[in-house]
Amino acid sequence: MPEITAIMLDSREPSWVQNLKFEKIPATVTFLETGDALAVTSDGHTLIIERKTPDDFLNTLKDERLFPQLARMTEARNAQQAAGLPVTTWPYLVITDMFGVDHKTGKVVTQRGVTGWSFAAVWGTILSIQEMGVFVIFAAGDA
Repeated sequence: MPEITAIMLDSREPSWVQNLKFEKIPATVTFLETGDALAVTSDGHTLIIERKTPDDFLNTLKDERLFPQLARMTEARNAQQAAGLPVTTWPYLVITDMFGVDHKTGKVVTQRGVTGWSFAAVWGTILSIQEMGVFVIFAAGDA
């Protein structure tokens, strides 16, 4: 079973992220062209990880920055596939909480309350992201 052997954190992340400890895995803070973190595994794979709170997810979607950001994360993997090489780069979007739903309106609920976003539309967006080849994972929180 492959293990994570090194982690690189983006220097633009908040200090609490830059100061995270990963037990015995060495971590460094550096400027990353794409993603908030890169994790290198013992079998030579690289995980490109973008972390977003639900509100950040919605804001980057609204500002039309989300899909270009995620597309950049898939470039290395797509190039490997196009060249007939083994795929060793895997993009992940980690959303740090679940989207709630207001059952009366069908609108998304986040930490800030009921939003103007349709719950169905947000889930459709998540499906589109997965179709791009980005794995979507929901975490229980920032930590």
